[in-house]
Amino acid sequence: MTTLIDRMERDGLVQRVNNENDRRVKEIRLTEKGKELAPRVIAEYRPFLYQMMSCFSPDEQRVLTNLLTRLKEQLEEL
Repeated sequence: MTTLIDRMERDGLVQRVNNENDRRVKEIRLTEKGKELAPRVIAEYRPFLYQMMSCFSPDEQRVLTNLLTRLKEQLEEL
């Protein structure tokens, strides 16, 4: 992940910002260039994601989505 963010920063797509409350934390923010590119990346990524998820039934997809949502909420609390 760090290597990917390093390359995105090098290409001017993101910037690292110090967190005001915790100096151990670096926030990653899209630059204007990154915001311009994001819709194109998402449009190209969406078919790939649908293809990957097609191995799951609709019920399994809902369960996976719920589990990932819970994990995201837990991470936000840390």
